[in-house]
Amino acid sequence: MSFIQFINNKPMSYTKIDTNRIKRAYKILDNAISINLGVVIHLVGTNGKGSTGNFIAKYLHSKSHKVGHYTSPHIFKFNERIVFNDKQISDDELEDIHKSLFPILGDDISNSLSYFEYTTLMMVLFFHNQKLDYSIIEAGLGGEFDATNVIDKNLSLITPISLDHKEFLGDDVKTVAITKLNSISRTAILGVQSDEVIQISKELEKKKDIKILNYLDVLSLEDITQISQLDIPNFQKENISLAISALKYLSFLQINYQTLSKFIIKYRLLQVKKNIFIDVGHNVASANAILKEFSQMTKNKKIVLIYNSYKDKDYIQIINILKPIIKKIQIISIDNDRMEDINILKNNIISLDIEIENYNGYLDNEFIYLVYGSFLVVEEFINLNKDMIEK
Repeated sequence: MSFIQFINNKPMSYTKIDTNRIKRAYKILDNAISINLGVVIHLVGTNGKGSTGNFIAKYLHSKSHKVGHYTSPHIFKFNERIVFNDKQISDDELEDIHKSLFPILGDDISNSLSYFEYTTLMMVLFFHNQKLDYSIIEAGLGGEFDATNVIDKNLSLITPISLDHKEFLGDDVKTVAITKLNSISRTAILGVQSDEVIQISKELEKKKDIKILNYLDVLSLEDITQISQLDIPNFQKENISLAISALKYLSFLQINYQTLSKFIIKYRLLQVKKNIFIDVGHNVASANAILKEFSQMTKNKKIVLIYNSYKDKDYIQIINILKPIIKKIQIISIDNDRMEDINILKNNIISLDIEIENYNGYLDNEFIYLVYGSFLVVEEFINLNKDMIEK
């Protein structure tokens, strides 16, 4: 069976986490190849993992290092998840790695692993074969229970933590923070965090044999001044601040801020047309960041929100946050079991006293549009509007 056939037969989501399964599989792989991923930088948090990891990976590659970057989810093609030296893994390479990995693990274990677990081990084998200097690895679901947490880390980066994946990680920020911070192996740098998360990190540092720094402990006043002057969205300034603190911790002391700022990841408040923005965010923290940015960019002019939501997201709170800048909402139809029932979604939005209609493909030049809600929303919108966006 081809890799794509094999991986697509695995469910994208699951209701129970078996952490022992990935540990057993990783041990088998390690016994077979003696895994070496170079210096491993592990990114954990609720928002900003993709952007922060992208900044670091591209910068290290620009300095002629061999760099692997593991990210998720993908928008158009699975290959987006595994990047080596700023190039996505090829279809042939995916097939070769699958053909190597499957017999090492055996039928039973390979078939029992989840989509993300098997993908993670594919990445490990591929990166090991490349003899990397650095591996930039983003957690998928969370922290200590994430498949990537089986990997030995040299440095953990903790991006802003807020509520997400409550069914797995917990119903309050404290529980979520502890779960994510428990993934730290040696040293970690905290990005922008609430006072509560900072306090939890100090308590964990005392209990465990780990070191936790704040990104402001690493950056100089000159760093902070230069970052504040970059022409990028404010939330990206937070991400780039954490990236620079990581690079400085790794002894990259002479950093070109303007060069680094060019490495902004696509699909985070990306302007694809004069009046059309797209963003793959899907939680409360991303909604707060968007509200702040759009209030400044549009001078409080209201927007049309092209939207849909996963069932497990707190979309009522998300819409309430964005309500001050929303003129109306257009629901884009997406055929995926993870998405909320469209009638339930509409009724909940109507209860917030917001005008709602179906997205019909017509975009009025008089309005400002924000396509937002998930990778699936952005993917569907781009697929429907490729000709317009690529002009």
